[in-house]
Amino acid sequence: TATGNSDQAGPETDEVTTPVVQDLALSLDKVYTGYTDNDSSTTLNLGDDLNFTVTMSNEGSVTLTNVEVADPQLSPNSTTCASVVPGGTCVLSGSYTVQQADVDAGSFGNTGAVTDDDVCPGAGPLVCEDSETTPIPQNPSLSMGKALTGNADEDGSGDVTLGDTLEFTATVTNDGDVTLTNVVVSDPQLSPNSTSCASVAPGGTCVLVGTYVVQQADVDAGQFVNTATGNSDQAGPETDEVTTLIPQLPGIGITKDSTTTAVNAIGEIVLYQYVITNTGNVTLTNVTLTDDNTDTDPLCGDPLPLELSPGESIGCGAQHTVTSAEYYGGGNLTNTATANSEQTEPSQATLDIPINLIFDPPYGIKTFDDSGLPVLEWTMVWINNSNGAAIDVVITDPIPDGTSVHTGAIYCQARGSSTGTCIYDDINDLIRWEGSIWPDPGATNEEEAENEVVITFLVSIPPSLNSSENIAVLDADLNGNGAIEPGTEEIEAAQADALWERPPLPDTGFKPGVVANIPAQPDQKRYQQLGPVWLEIPALGIQTNIVGIPFQDSTWDVTWLSNQAGWLDGSAFPSYPGNSVLTAHVYLPSGLPGPFVNLSQLTWDDQVIVHVYGQEFIYRVRTNQIIRPDNSDAFQHEELSWLTLLTCKGYNESTNSYNYRVMVRAVLVEVRSEYIH
Repeated sequence: TATGNSDQAGPETDEVTTPVVQDLALSLDKVYTGYTDNDSSTTLNLGDDLNFTVTMSNEGSVTLTNVEVADPQLSPNSTTCASVVPGGTCVLSGSYTVQQADVDAGSFGNTGAVTDDDVCPGAGPLVCEDSETTPIPQNPSLSMGKALTGNADEDGSGDVTLGDTLEFTATVTNDGDVTLTNVVVSDPQLSPNSTSCASVAPGGTCVLVGTYVVQQADVDAGQFVNTATGNSDQAGPETDEVTTLIPQLPGIGITKDSTTTAVNAIGEIVLYQYVITNTGNVTLTNVTLTDDNTDTDPLCGDPLPLELSPGESIGCGAQHTVTSAEYYGGGNLTNTATANSEQTEPSQATLDIPINLIFDPPYGIKTFDDSGLPVLEWTMVWINNSNGAAIDVVITDPIPDGTSVHTGAIYCQARGSSTGTCIYDDINDLIRWEGSIWPDPGATNEEEAENEVVITFLVSIPPSLNSSENIAVLDADLNGNGAIEPGTEEIEAAQADALWERPPLPDTGFKPGVVANIPAQPDQKRYQQLGPVWLEIPALGIQTNIVGIPFQDSTWDVTWLSNQAGWLDGSAFPSYPGNSVLTAHVYLPSGLPGPFVNLSQLTWDDQVIVHVYGQEFIYRVRTNQIIRPDNSDAFQHEELSWLTLLTCKGYNESTNSYNYRVMVRAVLVEVRSEYIH
């Protein structure tokens, strides 16, 4: 509008409207300005405050009115400006507290908006909004923890032992800031061996509780080691190993015994039995057994060295042959067995078997010379051949019945170191020698001995006497106490005799192929049952029982022997030192072949085995002869252990008897237990 005026006229106006272009424009800018470290961790994480500014700028030429800047996720979430001149701003400052979902997402996104009367009256256009995405650091992490949390202790020992049920707890902890998903806790040795959790929030856990039964291998190792594993989609795997110590109590025990309760002779075989036991809770390996005084190393049910489980035992055996040094040393036969293993200290068992120091009586040889009949010369030689020391003896030799002594013809000689006195006792009609006979180990005759005692005397034989028998008796100080006490158990008698007439060898056969009728066996001729004593001849396939045949009426009656073998009374007991004579039929009363029908087929070194009370006495054949029935070689004295086998041969139809005898002689070469081979 323009106005004109003067003094004289006016005023007058004129209005001109000039259109002006209005520029309406604004911008919106949302900015993340930092965070407030609420937990002082120096890192952005859950619970921290995110700070934002949302700024509206009037970029036009018109003042904007009723301007509102808002962000619904901020606090405060809006601000209002009544007007904003061109170039001016309207600013909302607000904050947002980080939530777990934001951490799980790894960011926080939000949008600011502006409304006014002119540009953004209803909002919506892009210019009226601005979004901001704020990254949030993610630190996914889990830890694995495992612990022994229980022991059922089934045996009540208070310790971890074989068979105990152990309880373990394996825990996965989310020690990061991100929710973990598909969490799995596993331990392949537990039952159950795994568990899973769909999700575990930070600070949360996923727990597996499982059990394990202690095995022997764990006890042997002294520990049970197991490992739990935790895993998830975001972190892991992580493991934790737990070692559970198991007390080891290794132990080995040994017992030792013998069927021999006392040692009575040199050369006696003593059998030992052992039992080794694992007395601990650990498997024992390289188990060994030694004995300081056996003939060979002990043998067990399984070869040594061996393995024994807890509580397991094994039996073993060995033998020892008593030496002269042990026997004459007196006291006890002592030896110690030692069991050992890699896990234990040695365990020992000592056995003392008392030695009955009993001397063997001296060996007596009695001979006669009938070349001067009716004067008969008797000679006896006494040799201490099985002892290692001198032995005190009393020898008495009664003058044979029906004969008379030549008192001037008694000769007594104590040779070498032996000493003694000799008298003729006319009251009792006997010769008595008393003294000490020194040892001649192994000597069997006068020529081999150096310390023998020789007694010779003459007797007159009346015409009416067809035979004469002379028996000399030796009483000895068998226990070495320096006293000879007749009638006590320490006295043993050694006998030597000579017969003017000798009995024929027994008739051990019936007529082949013919059945013979035999009478009932009289009670006085019953055979002695010897117990578990039997004969085996492998080459002939013979295994038969041995019975004792009594010597009666100057013979051995074997009529009722049947398929058995008979030990002839008067010979050495089978297996004892000396000559043991066994006989068996060549043909039985049935006319069938008897056990010894093929005895003549035995040859040099064939085995003959006598089984006596659990031991095998193994003889080897040395001779096989055909002899006459009156041949006395079958009964010849032997110092060592010999076996003589007799049977008939050559049946004579005219005499209904056998003309010859088969005589097999075998010597003892080995003794062994039936249980150790």
